[in-house]
Amino acid sequence: RWQYNAVASLGTSFTEEQVQALAQYKRVVILFDSEEAAQKKAKKLGVRVSSMGGAKVEVIDLELGERDIAECTDEEVAEFRKQIG
Repeated sequence: RWQYNAVASLGTSFTEEQVQALAQYKRVVILFDSEEAAQKKAKKLGVRVSSMGGAKVEVIDLELGERDIAECTDEEVAEFRKQIG
């Protein structure tokens, strides 16, 4: 059984409380959809979290184009997990 410390934003909006909660971790990986607007929001969130100090923040674009991660094969997801660590 796999266990991950993960949260889902269920969109690209975030609150200051969410930023503060994420800043408590040593490592934060932000993974939003590949579309331009979502990547801009991901970078904005990354800057906010890293400005709180402490957390190493990585913003990752899986470069899926118009595809959603839910449309990826199990093999693709396994490769993403390996890349993210």
